[in-house]
Amino acid sequence: MEKLIKNLHWFIIAYAGFELYTAYMLENERLISIESSEETQIILSRQQKNTLKEITNYYKNIEVEKLKIERVANEIEKMQQLLPSEISDTENINLLRRMG
Repeated sequence: MEKLIKNLHWFIIAYAGFELYTAYMLENERLISIESSEETQIILSRQQKNTLKEITNYYKNIEVEKLKIERVANEIEKMQQLLPSEISDTENINLLRRMG
């Protein structure tokens, strides 16, 4: 028993070393998990920035297309003003019969 008590400090040192190693491994696993999570977040952030750019460009294109459509509508209105307001199908058919 006396021999065991004399060597008890070695058991305590070994147990403390084992506990330190276990704590180190757990902390290392947590660090690796945080690093991989950080990389994932960076990738997601880049993807979201690209998506935001695409959406912004899409809305800009929509505005440009709206302006084009308005311009075409104005041109159509001008052309309609140049055409006669009433077109009679019966008159056109009679005209074609007379020509024929």
